[in-house]
Amino acid sequence: MKVVLVVSGTGGHIYPGISIAKELKKRDPQVEIQFVGRIKTDEFREFSFTQIDIKEWNRRILCLTTFEFVWKIMKGFIQSLLFLKRFRPDVVVGMGGYASFPVILSAYLLRIPTLVHEQNVVPGLTIKVLAWIADKIAISFEESKKYLRHSATLTGNPVRGEIGKVDRVSGLNHFGLDPHKFTILVFGGSLGAHSINKALIEALPYLEEVGCRLQIIHITGREDYSFVREKVRESKITIQVFPYILKMGHAYAASDLVICRAGATTISELTKCLLPCILIPYPYATSDHQRINAEVLEKKGAKMILDKDLSGDLLAKEILELMTDKERLNKMKAGLKDIGISSATQKLVELIYSLKRTKGRRC
Repeated sequence: MKVVLVVSGTGGHIYPGISIAKELKKRDPQVEIQFVGRIKTDEFREFSFTQIDIKEWNRRILCLTTFEFVWKIMKGFIQSLLFLKRFRPDVVVGMGGYASFPVILSAYLLRIPTLVHEQNVVPGLTIKVLAWIADKIAISFEESKKYLRHSATLTGNPVRGEIGKVDRVSGLNHFGLDPHKFTILVFGGSLGAHSINKALIEALPYLEEVGCRLQIIHITGREDYSFVREKVRESKITIQVFPYILKMGHAYAASDLVICRAGATTISELTKCLLPCILIPYPYATSDHQRINAEVLEKKGAKMILDKDLSGDLLAKEILELMTDKERLNKMKAGLKDIGISSATQKLVELIYSLKRTKGRRC
């Protein structure tokens, strides 16, 4: 069996794609997997990767970048056609984002079975367009169905293999933390989030009164790392500052509360680990999709603070309230259990195999 997985440049597409690839390999070590995208990163070191020349659209009609985007789409389409005719896959899977468009379109014209997967509540423009021609559509949230005119299968969103599999003791020991203290994990995605970093620093004076019962893991992103480390140096609260953490499974396992953005991968990881959270959606996300992601969790008990309302005193107030309200924390966990789909990777792999069995669709 040969499978092509198309990913764009963000972790929200890359990590689910890699999870699917590993599950396919686990089921059948002989399966041939080829990733396709714009840039090969370290995450793909275990797999073959084919690069196509593609550019994201800024959605402005009359500007030079739009003409460049159209040219790149045409070029990427030709590259995709030539690659697919050479590789002859059984199934092509698009993980969303601009890179999926030329590859899925090429597969459709070559009569290769296709599957597209949407990670966010609101489908992106690429998925909305490709939904008209893809053989199968997979979604991560039940709420996504109202945005699509075609039937879709609820699968959930795959997460990295170690997420949700590390026990609390191992997580705390990994960071050398006190098991008797309330642990908060703060991060803003792989690049960090300056507004969250700044708000946490401003919140520390308000949290000093409970400093002996509190400890924080703060992932700042590389750009803010030195700035944050210097600002928290004098704090009486135990704070471990990192520019980036590879073992996020251990960070989640150690935590009682998470303060973070509301990207699709983060949401899926929180629901997998059943972690109470304060969500601060990225305000410039396309179609405001992070806010809509966060609203789904907010209905189940999570707390959302809009970036424009974020301040140190407000963040401290929410932290102090949650630290002393175990009943609310437990309700948050129960609510997340209703949203999360623990078998997302397996469900998507089953869809891939069902397409592989489709007859009369070969290049």
